[in-house]
Amino acid sequence: MARARKTIEPIFDAVLIDEAQDLPQEFFELIALFTRMPHRIAFAYDELQQLNAASVPSVEDLFGRNEVGQPRLRLHSGSHARTDVVLPVCYRNPPWTLTVAHALGFGIYREGGLVQHFDKASLWKEVGYRVNAGQLEDGQQVALSRDPDSFPRFFAEQLTPEDAVQFQAFAADNEQLAWVAQNIRENLERDELDADDILIVLPNTYTAKRRAVELVRVLAQHGISAHHVGATSSQDLMFKEGSVAITHIYRAKGNEAAMVYVIDAEYAVLDQRWASATGLASRRNVLFTAITRAKAWVRVSGVGAEMNALLAEFQRVVSEDFQLRFKIPTEEERKHLRQLHRDRSEAENARRREAIRTVETALEALDRGDIEMDELPEDMKRRLERLARLPKMSE
Repeated sequence: MARARKTIEPIFDAVLIDEAQDLPQEFFELIALFTRMPHRIAFAYDELQQLNAASVPSVEDLFGRNEVGQPRLRLHSGSHARTDVVLPVCYRNPPWTLTVAHALGFGIYREGGLVQHFDKASLWKEVGYRVNAGQLEDGQQVALSRDPDSFPRFFAEQLTPEDAVQFQAFAADNEQLAWVAQNIRENLERDELDADDILIVLPNTYTAKRRAVELVRVLAQHGISAHHVGATSSQDLMFKEGSVAITHIYRAKGNEAAMVYVIDAEYAVLDQRWASATGLASRRNVLFTAITRAKAWVRVSGVGAEMNALLAEFQRVVSEDFQLRFKIPTEEERKHLRQLHRDRSEAENARRREAIRTVETALEALDRGDIEMDELPEDMKRRLERLARLPKMSE
């Protein structure tokens, strides 16, 4: 005997949803069921929090379909009011900061080429860029910069690009931590910032707890109070009067501060030995999110060769006068990027590292003359020749 469906009684007259991109589809389906007709639902959706996202899902996709396959909700309005509004002005981040965040997030000036890209090149205009040269079309070279209409004038009146965003690379971690502490002390004593104007973001969630303990200790040595959000303070409270907030990247989402320190930024580069680093797109997304927590100033620091590589990318943005110059990838190239830099399981990573070592051993044997090219099977030689003719993604 079939079970009777329970009737759901709506309980909301209207619903406002913020940070909708972080919520599962099931949440939206429940909201549709529990909201009275005519479904007064407003939601804010940041489709570019993941830089390789294509667009906002349709209302039909978000809120699901009923038993007969019809959309539960449709986008409509009984008046002339707009129902779908794209906010054209970014008030949260200075234009130079946002340009740097996009450059690093996509890997525009990365030595190994792009890490990821929008599915639609036209999205560059939608997020506030103008075309200075070239064309926004697949396979075409283009030069982009922030459209003057995409940010308020007060950024240029109150800030300079040199002060708004700075990068520092260090040879040792103790140098990095000392630099952060010294700069925060200057922020408090000379720059007239309060402790709750400052946020320290840790990109690597796996080491965040240990790193927060180290930071609290070093800051205390410089006479600065600090708290690890959710560990030494309430989970619901990001900022505390008289104390500098330290948090990992996922708790930082949805929060901003006047001054942001992003430490251990080499996390977004990985070991240079493995040029096609797995999960690189996710790590670049983390760096993008961390940098865009800054409402005025951001200081990005890290240690070692990887941080030097990231610093070189930043310096290239500055030398290009905060323009992004690159080739729009084709659909095939975007597919390749998604495959190359996707997140992989530990087993996949282990097999990949072993395969790279095997290839490296073979190449070293060829270089030493232990193996001659003529000794290779014909099929292997043809495959090597074919691979050698493949264009580089950065070209």
